[in-house]
Amino acid sequence: MKNFTIKNIFALMLLLSLAIVSCDDRDDEITSLDFDRVFSPTGMEARLSKVVELTLKWKDVKGAQSYIVELYKDSLKFEAQNLVYTAEVLNTEFKYVLEGDMQYSARVKSVSDSIDDSKWNGIAFKTSVNSLYLDPQIGDIGSTEIILRWPAGTYASRVVLTPASGTAITHTISQEEVNAGVIKLTGLSPETTYRAILYGQEKQKIGDKSVTTLKEGTKFIGPDDDLIGELAAANEGAAFLLLPGNYLTDGTVLNITKSVSISGADINNKPIIHAQFDIESINSLDLKSLIMDGTKSDNTLLDNPIRFATMSGTYGNITIDGCEIRNYEKSLVAEVSGMLGVIESVKINNSIITNILTNGADGIDIRKSLLKKLTLTNSTFNNVAAARDFIRVDNDGSTTHPGNVDISIENCTLYKVSNTSGKRLLYVRFKTNTIAVKNTIIAETVATFTNQSATSQPECSKNNYFNAPNFIAPAVPASGVKYDISGNHTTLDPQFEDAAAGNFKVKNPNVNVGDPRWID
Repeated sequence: MKNFTIKNIFALMLLLSLAIVSCDDRDDEITSLDFDRVFSPTGMEARLSKVVELTLKWKDVKGAQSYIVELYKDSLKFEAQNLVYTAEVLNTEFKYVLEGDMQYSARVKSVSDSIDDSKWNGIAFKTSVNSLYLDPQIGDIGSTEIILRWPAGTYASRVVLTPASGTAITHTISQEEVNAGVIKLTGLSPETTYRAILYGQEKQKIGDKSVTTLKEGTKFIGPDDDLIGELAAANEGAAFLLLPGNYLTDGTVLNITKSVSISGADINNKPIIHAQFDIESINSLDLKSLIMDGTKSDNTLLDNPIRFATMSGTYGNITIDGCEIRNYEKSLVAEVSGMLGVIESVKINNSIITNILTNGADGIDIRKSLLKKLTLTNSTFNNVAAARDFIRVDNDGSTTHPGNVDISIENCTLYKVSNTSGKRLLYVRFKTNTIAVKNTIIAETVATFTNQSATSQPECSKNNYFNAPNFIAPAVPASGVKYDISGNHTTLDPQFEDAAAGNFKVKNPNVNVGDPRWID
């Protein structure tokens, strides 16, 4: 026992002496890290505007005096024969105009005056077709034929029309057609979407767009025609094309009793229709390329652009695409009071919605019925439901209509929506519901997502909240309020061009979400 104790004491004394020596050896203490090369650039981002205008960015590297940028026509191979351009730049941004429909790679390295260059860091991307197609004129698209236009005299060799299913059609372009910049293609199928690719030399794509032929029997309507009578007399599934002009200027409630589609004949000069669509139990209603203005001739406003008008029944799919909707007194979409129906879907895409005043109502206001699917995409909502809830799917009607409410908001710009304390973007109390809000700008509002226990946690991704503080959890979250918990949101100022005038063009290059029409 004595021998064991002496040995342990000796070992302890030896360790203490070594520790004292190491603490006193100041010359070996590490006070800095030296590397034989500068760090590589990180955070690389390639952004394309106007199809072919590249902006390449990366994070600044400490110790770098400049950067070498190389651009290649390949996918991360960086082969010498594919080199397009190289440059030495002094900042962390590089711009270049590219070719359309082309695969590219770019790589960047840091350069220092005192140590070796960094290793390369690369990124790959592909440009879209820089399309030469001109907008169609009235009458260019029929049920079995279409006319395609591009700048007269610009050489084109052929056009290939490819339907979603079936055989592609190839048309060789004559010199006369080149001179005119016009092709007429016949023998097509009605109600069919074709991808039309225009080629220049060999495989060079100079035009790429989708064209959908009309339904057989589609009828053109002018401002002096009897639109009310035409709709009343229409067959199930009828299609109407409205010529430019003002329709129903006194402000009219249109009763829709059959499935119809109503479209503007010229997307660059949309017809203005002063109407409220009161929908009875129908399979579908398609509204496309229209301006729907609720202002009546006496300067009062119609209540709703869309209202489900029967007390019960089933409704199919309601689609609003490429429209402008403005100046209505109550809701954007509503149901008649007390209605107990089933609505398959409401879809709003590529549209601008302005000044929906919601006096005595909410923005999208379905209180008793089952709205199975609500989809808002690529659209702008400006001053909608400023003092009310934006989307209200209210009482739990699952005992009458079992099912799930599915709500999706994606690639939208929401400005001053529900901009009143205590109001919600989502007021959803149907028993089962799923909600997603993605790639959307929510700006200038004091609203929250929701404070309702029945409203599911929204699935959020890459949203930008500007002056919209209540969508992000504070240090002490409010009881019952649901926030964006994605961790990938931003709060940047989009720097809108002129929000007061309805111009939401995004001038901040670091914001690339929201309605795509406003992003370069």
